Amino acid sequence: MEDRVPNQKRSEAKRRLADPEVRKRRSEATKRGWDNPEVRQRRSAGIRAAAADPEVRQRKSEGMRGAWADPKKRKRMSKALRRAATDPERRRRISDASRARWANPEYAKGVSDVSRARWANPEYKKRAGDAIRRALAKPKTRKRISKGVRRGWDNPEVRQRRSEGVRRAMADPERRKRISEAMRRAAADPEVRRRKSEASRAVSRRTWDDPEVRQRRIEGIRAAAADPERRKRQSEVMRSLWAERNEALRARAAKGLPTKPGRKKQPEERRKYFQIGRAVEEQIPGFAKLIETRRSLPRRMRQSAKLAKTELLSRGFSEEKIAVALSSKTAEIAARHMISQVEDLEYDVIAQYHRDYKKVASPGPSV
Repeated sequence: MEDRVPNQKRSEAKRRLADPEVRKRRSEATKRGWDNPEVRQRRSAGIRAAAADPEVRQRKSEGMRGAWADPKKRKRMSKALRRAATDPERRRRISDASRARWANPEYAKGVSDVSRARWANPEYKKRAGDAIRRALAKPKTRKRISKGVRRGWDNPEVRQRRSEGVRRAMADPERRKRISEAMRRAAADPEVRRRKSEASRAVSRRTWDDPEVRQRRIEGIRAAAADPERRKRQSEVMRSLWAERNEALRARAAKGLPTKPGRKKQPEERRKYFQIGRAVEEQIPGFAKLIETRRSLPRRMRQSAKLAKTELLSRGFSEEKIAVALSSKTAEIAARHMISQVEDLEYDVIAQYHRDYKKVASPGPSV
């Protein structure tokens, strides 16, 4: 009997809310309350306090999860949301209210500050990114988003409003600077560049393989190219960008910084020819001593490679260096042969690297 009382009350409340007159009266009463600054302030304070209470948020979260986990409730809520989203009058009211809020600079700044604070949190950023990637991995979701975007751009009023919004944003130097800095940071991040490149290639392959999409894009490009007003705007934007770039280059030149694109020139000490040439030079003194020692041997030993090798080994020279020295006329040639074996490069390549090194390290005639 006790369980029936709440159910009866809920049923009665539903019946009353089904009456358009009751709903209208309640709506008007709610509006009157929100139009009263004191009531609005009190309600807003209560909402903020509830939103800041972890226990309240936890209860609401559990309640919503429980409701969406119930197939009947899920179906009913989805139906109600779709009905509300397709009601032209309701959408107009929401749109008007949203525009009025965003027209308030304080509101816009508050939302922007909150958004930046959230995205500055690595955990939130990762969670949001993963959720977006999961959603976009579903073909149905991508198709629905694509249709919505096309519907928006096919509506002249929406297209005009979006274009004006973009122009207003780009006309704000501070906002343009923030966008430019964000783009530079993204471009400097190898991981971001890799992800963008892979996503762009995947989208391009997927969409250009569709004859309808390809035809629509080509027609759009042609229409844009044939629009004098659009060409004029693009020209103005490009002139502005080039003016900013030239100003930045002049500032870099004034500081003595490079102004031309390209890879930074490596210091000579880090280039391969320099490292190999230096290695050859380091080997020359040792081979010079070895060759001098070999020449000081008795003639009988010098004429026998076996005897010369045995004697030189006894004097502390390595077998590898002895083999190279016995077949070389000078210490420089021996050193080049030695580095050729170590680097697994042709002798002529090592010789050229060594000559180039000597031009830089000690200018003068080279062999």
